[in-house]
Order: sequence, then C-alpha cells, then structure tokens
Amino acid sequence: MHFFFYLSLLFFLACEKSGPEILKKPIEQLSHQEKIKRGQIIYQKYCTSCHHSDPKLGGTLGPKLNEIDFEILKSKVLTGLYPASYDSAIKSKIMESTYFPSLSEEIDFIYLYLNQKR
Repeated sequence: MHFFFYLSLLFFLACEKSGPEILKKPIEQLSHQEKIKRGQIIYQKYCTSCHHSDPKLGGTLGPKLNEIDFEILKSKVLTGLYPASYDSAIKSKIMESTYFPSLSEEIDFIYLYLNQKR
C-alpha cells in the first residue's frame, strides 16, 4: 500500500518539475541569455516541423529564418500572412493555415533566438 502512495507521489513530483524551468520563470526576470533560450525552446516546439532546427538553413517546407525582419516574423506567426506592405518572393500559403496567435508574448524571444550572433 505504501509503495503505491510513494510511487504516486514521485510521479506527481516528476510531472510538477517537467518542462523547462525557463518557461515558468516570469518574463520580467529573464536575463538576455534566458530570453534567447526561451526563444529557442519555443522555436523548436512550434517551428521545426517546417523550418530547419538550425535557423540558418531552409527546412522541409519553410525557408531559413535567421535574418528575418521582426515585423514579418510577427505577422507570419500571429496571422499566417505577410504584412500588407511586404512583397514576398516566396508564394507558399502554408503558414496561412498554421499560424500561432497564442505566441504573441513569445515573438520577441523567438526573434532574439533567430537573430543572435553565433
């Protein structure tokens, strides 16, 4: 009986600690390096199914993103569309059906990750 209690307790504690701590830390307490790391985590989770895990390289469906303009990134991630004033050489419409408005608070961090000096 005690075995199952302790096993359940360990499972609960493991689940409570799961996930990167940096995602749980209040945004205003993040250092510059933590903001970049947070952007990397979000990028890996949401973007690498189409874009390469290395933003300097093109992915299976999406282009390289390491030099993307902030306004273009913001518009594409939040709405799936390019800004009205931007004429893209890329005519793909894939992002129009796979955008992430829930990431509005993460755009700055994704941008920092994509444009960091490596």
